[in-house]
Amino acid sequence: MYGSEWEGERVTSLSTPNTSQQPELLELIESILVYKLPQMSRQEIERMFSMSDLRQTRVYQEALQEGIEQGIEQGRQEVAIGLLRMRFGTIDSELEAIAPIVTQLPTEEFTPLLLQLSREELIARFRGQTER
Repeated sequence: MYGSEWEGERVTSLSTPNTSQQPELLELIESILVYKLPQMSRQEIERMFSMSDLRQTRVYQEALQEGIEQGIEQGRQEVAIGLLRMRFGTIDSELEAIAPIVTQLPTEEFTPLLLQLSREELIARFRGQTER
């Protein structure tokens, strides 16, 4: 479909009349690659572009930010579960179900709740929110 002259070539630079359009052009190319070649890994796409070009794209920046936010949320939930485990020994499904809800609160609010409220108080306070 694209001709064999494109196979195996590496994109090393883009020449456009207006260099201010280069980031937009890179984003367009990256979007096309992501949608048209979903079987390609991130590493394969990175080999096609220089890493600095890839890191400047909006898609990369959004994915990076999303990954950071997911990592922070996962860390907060692990802290909550660790505090619950420290307090109650074992964590049953009811206590585990409240961890993602409790960690939506600011750290300075959820930490004292987990350290001070009884198991029953925690479940009663957050039960309705876990069923959403």
